[in-house]
Amino acid sequence: MKNRSTLLQLLSLLFVFSLFAAACGGDGDSDGEADNSSDSTSAQADGDSDNGNDEDNDDAMDENAADDSLDPVKIGVIAQDEELVAFPEVRGAATAMEGYINAELGGIDGHPVEAVICGAGDTPESAISCAQEFVNDDTVHVVWAGTLNTPAVAEVLTAAGKPMLSLGNDIPDFLTPGQYTIDPGLFGQAQGVFQVAAEQLSAATATLFVADDPAFDAFVPVLEILAEGQNISIDQTIRLGFEADLTGPVSAASLDSDVWIFVLADGSQCGAGAKAANSLGYEGNIIGNDICISEELVSSGGIDGWYSPLSSAAPVVGSDDYEEIGRIIDTYSPGTQRAGFSGLTIGAMQVAYEVLSEAGGVDATDESVAEILEAFSSSDILGFPEISCPGPGAFVSACHTDPIVTQAVNGALESPGFLEIDYAIFEPLLG
Repeated sequence: MKNRSTLLQLLSLLFVFSLFAAACGGDGDSDGEADNSSDSTSAQADGDSDNGNDEDNDDAMDENAADDSLDPVKIGVIAQDEELVAFPEVRGAATAMEGYINAELGGIDGHPVEAVICGAGDTPESAISCAQEFVNDDTVHVVWAGTLNTPAVAEVLTAAGKPMLSLGNDIPDFLTPGQYTIDPGLFGQAQGVFQVAAEQLSAATATLFVADDPAFDAFVPVLEILAEGQNISIDQTIRLGFEADLTGPVSAASLDSDVWIFVLADGSQCGAGAKAANSLGYEGNIIGNDICISEELVSSGGIDGWYSPLSSAAPVVGSDDYEEIGRIIDTYSPGTQRAGFSGLTIGAMQVAYEVLSEAGGVDATDESVAEILEAFSSSDILGFPEISCPGPGAFVSACHTDPIVTQAVNGALESPGFLEIDYAIFEPLLG
C-alpha cells in the first residue's frame, strides 16, 4: 500500500464500472414502467389479490388511506431512466411505495405522500438538472438520488442544504456530510466478495475471470489487495471476451482452485461463463459480481450455485421482507422488477417517509429533516438489516454497511444472511 491514493482511485473505478455494467445488463427484466403515474396507485390495487377477500382488503385500505384533499408531503426522486444506461425500476418502486404509504399507512398525519419524480439520463449534466430542480422547490425536503451520478448530484444538493439519500457509487458518497448512503455498494460489496469466499466458502485460493476490456484493467490490483486481506491467494487471472462460447479461455483455469470469481460486463458474459464452468466440470464455488444476478439469468437456472453480495434483500426468496416487498410492487406498480435498484428505492422511500414523519410532515423543512437524518436509526426498513446514520469513523455518509450474501438455487435467489463489514479495514486507503 505504498501509493494509497492510487489504490483508492482504482477501488473507486472498479465499483463505479460494476454499477455501470449492472445498468447495461439489468434492464431486460422491466417492461418500461417509466410512465407509471403517481396518482394511479389505488386503481392498480383492484383485482391483484386471489385470496377471495378483495372487498375486505379494499375496505381496510380505504379506512387507512390518506386524505387526498390535504396538502401532500413530497419526496424528491431522481430516476435515471431516460437514456442508454437506465434503471426503470427506480421510478416503478418509488411509485409503488407512494401507493403503499398512502393506501395502507395513511400517509403522514393523514396527508398524502407524493413522489416527485425527475427523469434523468446517464450524464452528470442531466442528473444535476434534476438536483437543481429540487433545490429550487421549497416543498421538497429530502431527495432520493437513484442515479450513478451521485457525486455531481451531491455537490448541488448538499451545497444548498437539501438532505440527500443516495447510492454508493464513488468515494465521496461515503464521506460527504448531508449525504446519506443506504447502499454499501462500493465498499461493502467489494469486501463482501472476499468475505464470502473466506468465511462462507473457506477458500484459500481463487481464480479471477475479468472481462477483456480496458475499463477492467484497474480491477486486478484492487481485487488482489482485498483478497490478501482475507488470506486468499489469486493464483490465476484470466481475461474473458464476449463470444458466445467461452469454454476455451475458461478451460485454462485450474479445477483445483477453491473459488472462481467472475467480474464481468454483462449478462451474456455471465451466462457464457456459467456454461463453460459447467461443461468443464468445475466442482468448486463460484462468485459473480452483481451484474450476474439479474432476474432473467437467475430464473433461467444458468447460474444455479453462484454466490453474490447485494445491497438489499428485495429479490431474495426467504428473506424476511421478500413477500411484503413483492406484494407492494405487484399491487401498486405491477411489472416493476425486484432486482436492480428496486430494493434500494423501496428502502430509500421508507427512510424518507419515517424521517419526514419525525421532522414535522407537511411542516417539515430542510433543516428539520437534516436534524433527524443526522441521528437516524431504524431496523424496520424493508429489505435491510439496519439503517443507521452517521456511518462509522470517517465514513459519515455510510448509513448501511452490510451487504447481503445471495446464492442462486433452482432459479431463485436464496441467502444465508447479511455480512457484517468492518469499515475500519478501509481507513488506510483514505491516507
